[in-house]
Amino acid sequence: MQRKNKCLQADGRLRCDCAFLTELKAVANRACEAAVKEKQNIAGAINWADLCCVRAEYAYGDSGGEFLRVYVEEASPGEEELQRFIANHLEGCGYPAVSVVTEW
Repeated sequence: MQRKNKCLQADGRLRCDCAFLTELKAVANRACEAAVKEKQNIAGAINWADLCCVRAEYAYGDSGGEFLRVYVEEASPGEEELQRFIANHLEGCGYPAVSVVTEW
């Protein structure tokens, strides 16, 4: 069974309201909590004690595309294993194709 894409409105555009972004941030924080439980399988420079999502945003790029992004603090920029873990967790919860940025 395919999970419903919670990121899309009825017209196929991405959702961008504050309530949705708050919900996305909360789900990203749950993904961070799941990552902490799996930290032995995720390599990288990560402060596991304080790992959290600090922002979810909707963006409209200069090429006309729109996208969703979450920012996770307390990990080195470019920590691909952690970014992939969080993105996969989000997708499994019905939030596919969300970009994950890690930063200190």
